[in-house]
Amino acid sequence: MKKQVQFFSVIALFVMGALFTQSCEKIKEAAAFNVQQELPDHHFDLDSSATSSKGEALLYSAYYEINIDSIFKANDIDKGKISEGKFKKILISIEDPKDAMQFGFLSSISFRLGENEDQNDAVIIASAKDIKQGDTEIVFDVNDDNMDKYLEQDKFFFFVFGTLTGPVPVEKLPLIIKSQIEFKVSPLN
Repeated sequence: MKKQVQFFSVIALFVMGALFTQSCEKIKEAAAFNVQQELPDHHFDLDSSATSSKGEALLYSAYYEINIDSIFKANDIDKGKISEGKFKKILISIEDPKDAMQFGFLSSISFRLGENEDQNDAVIIASAKDIKQGDTEIVFDVNDDNMDKYLEQDKFFFFVFGTLTGPVPVEKLPLIIKSQIEFKVSPLN
């Protein structure tokens, strides 16, 4: 009889431990929430002399700095984990377009991410095709790619490549890139 009580006690402890572990995971999951974050706008001039040849060319490169601590602070969280990060929107437009300013010199454009300044290691996460004469704004088709490895860094790099069909129509084309990311914040770690 004593052995049966010990046996049932061990089984009961095992079952309670399993239930407790599952309950903790459910609590963590219930406390998690999604955040949409506008990234800083990037203003730059596309120089006609730098884009004189046809074919694919690097149009612009820069980096984003993400301050995870400020995101936690804005949501009243001491610490947590960010996951499931992805771009939700990316667009590039001509700032204050004049008559000749348009994107007709491009047939396609891509937005790539990299962990460092090496454009050859960058991965395409968004693109746009069928750009028409007269277009002054391009909205990228964004892939559903996970970008957690980039969010774990203080900053990550991006590269804008375009397939040129002709010269830039003006000496300097003033452009702006706007983008938004979304990620899950799990406050309980």
